[in-house]
Amino acid sequence: TVIDRFFVTTPPKQRTKENLANLLNCSQRQALRKIHTLYGMSFQNKLTLSRIETAQHLLRTTGQSIDQICDAVGYADPAAFYKAFKHYTHITPIKYRKQTIQIKKGEHK
Repeated sequence: TVIDRFFVTTPPKQRTKENLANLLNCSQRQALRKIHTLYGMSFQNKLTLSRIETAQHLLRTTGQSIDQICDAVGYADPAAFYKAFKHYTHITPIKYRKQTIQIKKGEHK
């Protein structure tokens, strides 16, 4: 959907309620209602979830440092990134990367 593309392709610092509303050609209030109706969550939760999903992809597919990934997905504070990542995945970014590397090694045996 347009909303999914917004959260994936819009640069992190431009993922705002205002920009989403402009994209949807509606008020911010209407945009927030659409998110809640389609996804059952708030704008902030959808934003955080999209950041975490992007971080998971980067952890699996790149050698970027955790700090680089933190910045790439829009977190200025690494501690906030770690906390959000662990909240959504129940594991730290470092452990997530180690597990995905072990799974890949297991696939190549």
